[in-house]
Amino acid sequence: ISDKDTLLSFNRMFALIEAALELSGRPWLGLEIGSAETISNWGVLGYAIMSSATEREAMDIGARYYEAAATFMEIRTKLVDGRLRIQLDAIHPDRRFIPFCVEESITGICCVTSSFLIEPIKPLAIELTYPKPAYYQRYNDYFDCPICYERPNNVFWTRPITDAPLPTSDKISAATCLKLVEQLVERHLGEDDLIHALR
Repeated sequence: ISDKDTLLSFNRMFALIEAALELSGRPWLGLEIGSAETISNWGVLGYAIMSSATEREAMDIGARYYEAAATFMEIRTKLVDGRLRIQLDAIHPDRRFIPFCVEESITGICCVTSSFLIEPIKPLAIELTYPKPAYYQRYNDYFDCPICYERPNNVFWTRPITDAPLPTSDKISAATCLKLVEQLVERHLGEDDLIHALR
């Protein structure tokens, strides 16, 4: 796992998650993991995002190259009625782990972006595809916004992204990191196409 070239399959990752959920006794573990993430957890993609010139450029890079980071969700963004709609679609079909993946993704996005955005990303509303969990009160503690369950898609709404400059912007670092990100995505492209085609 500590080898920089190690790639774990989804099955192995989900076996680790399943064991962690069981051993911890905390079914809300996704919330805790996401809220402890830092920019370095997103790898070179995180640094490419952080060194972007503006919020909008950072969002575009994150949405376009999300595959370069260790993620379980495909991210789709669009502006709707003055709010940013972020849809999280599961890449892996095992629905048992959807709550963990959604929790980790939303809290991770909020936590990591707060390290380089002047105005952090916070959920204004959340829609979830699964039923209200027994630990739903923890959602209220973490998100402090309206939450709807058993909806068609996993979505969280937040403020619109602006053209505000990032205080962590660095043109040379951005170009270098973006090149590495493109190489990472290219490396996984053939495998992803095969997986999606078989599914």
